[in-house]
Amino acid sequence: MWPNAHLKQFWTATLFIAGTFYPFVVYFGLQYIPAQTWAVLALCITIGRFLGMRRLKSMLPLLAALLASAALQALSLFWQADLAMLLYPTLMGLSFTLAFFYTLFSPPSMVERFATLRQPVPAEAQSYLYKVTLVWVCFLLLNTLASAGTVYDALHSDLQLWTLYNGLISYLLMGLLFVGEWLLRPYWKRHHDSTALL
Repeated sequence: MWPNAHLKQFWTATLFIAGTFYPFVVYFGLQYIPAQTWAVLALCITIGRFLGMRRLKSMLPLLAALLASAALQALSLFWQADLAMLLYPTLMGLSFTLAFFYTLFSPPSMVERFATLRQPVPAEAQSYLYKVTLVWVCFLLLNTLASAGTVYDALHSDLQLWTLYNGLISYLLMGLLFVGEWLLRPYWKRHHDSTALL
């Protein structure tokens, strides 16, 4: 059990690091390695994320979105390698946006699904987690649109804005949202006299 658990943790960490630093690696490595190779790498990261989550039945909406994203990346790879290389962050954002949005109408909400991976969620917390999911949908949609804008800019000028936004700014904004929700959580627990969402 332990070797498998460690392997899974290593796999998850590797994919996270690869996905996070992908824009910077492309920016500095494009002069040495062609765009088609980077597009294949992006496709492999997407497929890797899908395989890493395939056994989590609660994540079916996200799995479906990731699979669709991989298909779009594969199609764009044969159409235009430069575009396929640049689309990875945008398609990832779109995948999460669609998956989170879907769970607003097909409970439990996505944030609740993530929470239940660690421990059961009491009924009194479901409404709060639904609202958090709604906030994430709004953020992810705006983030995806911004990412798409940097793809257009990269195709017509250079990679600097695409690299900076998709490799740094978007993650800083996500971090701020995580911190904001973490700071709001104790207030919600006091207001509802609950020990949920520890």
